[in-house]
Amino acid sequence: MSRTLVLSIDVGRSSVRAGLYSTDGQSVKETESRRSYRFVFFEGGRAESNADSLAAQAEACIDQTLTALRTLDSTVAAVSFSTFLHGMIGADRKGRALTPVLTWADTRSADQAARLAVMMDPGQAVQRTGCPLHPAYFPAKILWFQENAPQLFRQVDWWCSIGEYCIRRFTGRKSCSLSMASAFGLLNRKTANWDEDILGALGLEENRFSPLAEMDSPARGLCSPFLKRWPALRDAAWFPALGDGTCSSVGCGCAVPQRAALMIGTTGALRAVRAAGDFEVPAGLWCYRMDRAWEQVGGVLGDGGNLVE
Repeated sequence: MSRTLVLSIDVGRSSVRAGLYSTDGQSVKETESRRSYRFVFFEGGRAESNADSLAAQAEACIDQTLTALRTLDSTVAAVSFSTFLHGMIGADRKGRALTPVLTWADTRSADQAARLAVMMDPGQAVQRTGCPLHPAYFPAKILWFQENAPQLFRQVDWWCSIGEYCIRRFTGRKSCSLSMASAFGLLNRKTANWDEDILGALGLEENRFSPLAEMDSPARGLCSPFLKRWPALRDAAWFPALGDGTCSSVGCGCAVPQRAALMIGTTGALRAVRAAGDFEVPAGLWCYRMDRAWEQVGGVLGDGGNLVE
């Protein structure tokens, strides 16, 4: 009897991976593929990756994993995606990247983050969005482009993350999970909608970002180049990309309020899960939505994986 499988793709902070899993979460042996890469660092605090290069890495991993599928009596019913948080891309109307991926480690917008803290109450901002006014997040990055690359800024039609970028590239559909959007610094964590005050300060409308998507509304169908390339995914459901922090807590069995998960990966983070709702974010921590029912409270330190390496 043919098995039903899920293709899982992860764009992490140091590698891109893909693999096949059974519907009860068990990995299928010898189907994992992996491509390593590094962020590129420049003077002035820039820490970047090329959006099309990362998408090509994901494509190569999918190619390799689907080659392994040919030896199995199985079909792929769904595609799941997880990615690192805070990586921002500016794209044009056709979904083509105009900027590199500005990663969480990019500090070029430190002055803009400080200026935002003068333009609005930073305490109220973190309580609304769950994110401090910090150069890791989208608002300061976007303001940097407004002030330092105004012509390029005007050309950007869509601000997105790498998971959104890949899924639109493959399926033609724009969508953003609450898990990803909440870590942009642009989502109101209490209403689970884009935050009007932050967008107003940046002079942006909601249509410059992907529609917020629930996990019960996946994309279906592939754009023509990929339909020919990946016929095994012709009928698969493509779910919106989730943040790696959400996946980490769920994957290690720590998605309950009574526990906190300590994860040492490329970054190190301590995360606790709680029911979404009225909650004062403690000083120095962040609070991201996982979905409409749950959120995470935590803190992070960089380069945990590099220490191990």
